[in-house]
Amino acid sequence: MCIVCQTISVGAAALTGILPVAVPEPEALKPLPAAVSPSAAQAASIGGMTCKKIGQIRNTSAGSFRCTTIGKRRIWQRSGAPATTTTVAPTTTTTSTTVAPTTTTTAAPPPWQRLRTLLIQQFEARSESGRDLSIQFQTSPNLNESKATETMNAYKKASRYWTNYFSPTNANPLVWTLLTEKDYDWYYAKVIELEGSSANHSWNPTTNVFGHCGLNTEAFCGYGNFKTAPNGTKTLFQYNVIGTMYSKSPDPNVVNHESVHFYQFANSNGLPGDVPCWYVEGQATLYGNVFSSVSRELDIRRVRTSINDANSRTAEDWIQLLEQFRANPSECVRDNRHYFLGSLIWEFLLIQYSEELHHRVLVEMNSTSWASAIERHLKTTPQQLDRAIATYLASVFS
Repeated sequence: MCIVCQTISVGAAALTGILPVAVPEPEALKPLPAAVSPSAAQAASIGGMTCKKIGQIRNTSAGSFRCTTIGKRRIWQRSGAPATTTTVAPTTTTTSTTVAPTTTTTAAPPPWQRLRTLLIQQFEARSESGRDLSIQFQTSPNLNESKATETMNAYKKASRYWTNYFSPTNANPLVWTLLTEKDYDWYYAKVIELEGSSANHSWNPTTNVFGHCGLNTEAFCGYGNFKTAPNGTKTLFQYNVIGTMYSKSPDPNVVNHESVHFYQFANSNGLPGDVPCWYVEGQATLYGNVFSSVSRELDIRRVRTSINDANSRTAEDWIQLLEQFRANPSECVRDNRHYFLGSLIWEFLLIQYSEELHHRVLVEMNSTSWASAIERHLKTTPQQLDRAIATYLASVFS
């Protein structure tokens, strides 16, 4: 055994017990072993080793090293070398929310609204392209000429709606007289000239009521008579007052209302005795209101005012009222029910049957009764039609 070697071995053992022992690093954090010069080996001996004070610098032959934090550890790293950092990617939770598409359901408009839309569309088309109704105009000396011309043109335009169904050359004559609120004497003489000595004068000079309206300087209203003229021809005599201070355009409701009467009597030789009391004025009121944008609600309110229990009436109650109208026409015209209630009845008739069919009924009544005309063209009887009308009215006011 070599004594010197033992001595060196013991000394080394003693030194090992005194000097600190480096704890082996985990393999993932150890620097790669240097296989080159001793300086590189020396660098390897400090690089990556644990240090205590962050920022402390230590110079070696292999270069300068700084105490740096890597992850959770403090180690020596060569100055100027890129710091090695461990980045923990944040956990991202993605929530997918599926929003169901919103479906908007638009309710179909009610039948009465679809009817009004259709009538307006037809009016716009026919009033521009339809044929003019032949009208014989009579004008008073006091009438404003430009306002009279504007009024005549308005009536011609409105009447084109109806010439879609008949030839104006084959229609009954229409004599239309325009005057002012100052023309009573002229009017009185003109009526006798046109209608004969037995003519009915509808201008009351005491009350100043003309037909259905009170006259004043801004009046725009009229009335008509359908009768046999002195020459033996069935003729519609129409009279309209345009107030001397009336400055607006012709009232579209009046124009379109009266134009319906032009149509009715241009195609009629006289209505039969069984025609319902609401037939003539109800049709004129509906079309006048629709073509002048008067709300349907106005007729409904008028019915409620005249018939207090309208909202609670059943179909049977409405049938009884329609039968009462037939038996006692004065009940029908009371409060002008034949206008506004008739308008709602005509609304139903046009929802159920076409204008063309109603025109056929009108013409048919020149030679037969209302009952026969509707049985032929509407395929129903007055009793069945009353029941259908009554059911509709009950639904309107329920």
